[in-house]
Amino acid sequence: ATLAAKLVILAWAVTECARYPMFLLPTSAVARTVRYVAPVATFPLGAGAEAACAYLSLDLLAASGARERPAKGWRVWNFMAAVLAS
Repeated sequence: ATLAAKLVILAWAVTECARYPMFLLPTSAVARTVRYVAPVATFPLGAGAEAACAYLSLDLLAASGARERPAKGWRVWNFMAAVLAS
């Protein structure tokens, strides 16, 4: 697996681990703070890594014949912006 794929899983896991302690300790201010602060860091990390995974998979997708590669002149940043905007 690529680094980008590992970062997607890491972001998801950290988000989930920060989410559930609030259900176990509903009166804990620390659990509540961690639940609401963790996604501020993990969402951009996960979204960026997911966009990188999508871009890195274009060669595999093109090799499979399932879909054409983007048109000539299509830039990496345009692709990532389109993925993040969707």
